[in-house]
Amino acid sequence: MGKKEKIEIGEPEYLNQNCWLVRSLNYPPYKRCQYCELKFHHCLFLHYQIISLILIIFFLTLSFLIEGKNLTLLIISVFTLIIVYGYFFNKSTDKLIQTNFAQRKAEALALREKITRDEAERMAVQERAFLRQKSEEMTRQEAETRKKEAEMRKKAEKIASREKQLKEEIGKLALEQKKLAEVHREIAEEKTRRMERIYSQSVQKELEVIELKKEDF
Repeated sequence: MGKKEKIEIGEPEYLNQNCWLVRSLNYPPYKRCQYCELKFHHCLFLHYQIISLILIIFFLTLSFLIEGKNLTLLIISVFTLIIVYGYFFNKSTDKLIQTNFAQRKAEALALREKITRDEAERMAVQERAFLRQKSEEMTRQEAETRKKEAEMRKKAEKIASREKQLKEEIGKLALEQKKLAEVHREIAEEKTRRMERIYSQSVQKELEVIELKKEDF
């Protein structure tokens, strides 16, 4: 596994590039610095140190101007208060910065989840729209298919009806041809009988003529 290119805020090796002190030291001097993005002159602990330094200079100057045991005890008490206050201020500042960082991180995660949820909802809406469109297209295609099937069925019924009519007409024509053949056969038979009668009559007449000729001789 390679080293990450960018160290995120809150990680131990994070360096606040906005802070002059961190950039100069090249490491976070306090633990809270890994949660901070402020510039050096906005640092809360720096403000405390400046105020503490001013108070120390003030009381040191006061101690040189005024002598006495009470003043010495007062200065010692003030120094002790400043040190104790600084310790608890440092602790509370660390906790405050960490809490603020955790809150901002939680807000960022919530925002990211919201964006993800909105994106998921948008994708779900798009998917429903796509499915509805496809369903409408399929319904339209099914309607067109049913329409074409009905048209084809009507055409098939017309063709079947036409074939039936043609078969009936062919049957009628065959029957008429059969009748015509019988008529032609009867006519041919009648012609044959007539020819036979004519031939028989002709032969009979010739025979009669021959008989008459014989009688004359």
